[in-house]
Amino acid sequence: MLNEALRKVVAALDRLGIAYALVGGLAVAARGAIRATQDVDLVVNLPVQEARSLEDSLKAVGFGGKFQRGAVDDPIAGVLRLAIPVADAEVTCDLLFATPGLQTRTVDNAMPVGVGGFVVKVAMPLDLFLLKLSAGGPQDLIDAAQLLKLQGRSERARWKSAAMRARLAEEYNRCRKLFK
Repeated sequence: MLNEALRKVVAALDRLGIAYALVGGLAVAARGAIRATQDVDLVVNLPVQEARSLEDSLKAVGFGGKFQRGAVDDPIAGVLRLAIPVADAEVTCDLLFATPGLQTRTVDNAMPVGVGGFVVKVAMPLDLFLLKLSAGGPQDLIDAAQLLKLQGRSERARWKSAAMRARLAEEYNRCRKLFK
């Protein structure tokens, strides 16, 4: 069901010409870490001011949605939570509106990856790692640690440097405690 929901929302975003990157649990799994999830998360490279217009466009193709603006200190400008009809159920899909910096870079760097029988743009491993650190929640740090474990020694050192440059030292250290 998740793959079908992902296919539907990606097709809609492609038709609308909106750049995106798969993030969240499906992206972590696509990048090689074992991860179960119940929803779809995408970052869209669209100004948060376009949220209502995007919500209307997606409602026109049958996706129910509700927009919520991010808090002042939130790394995400806003979220459009969609209900994607699949079979006799609905799958939740969060479209995260990118803020300049890490999120927009994540969308720009995303690469096509085969997921569930079709191709979708997935966040690069380092970008996904940094996003997970910046989100900082318990599952996010577990995901970051899983991604870090998949890297060789020199790549882990490079990721640590990137986390320090992004001012995510505290989050990186919490992630490292989960690494062992």
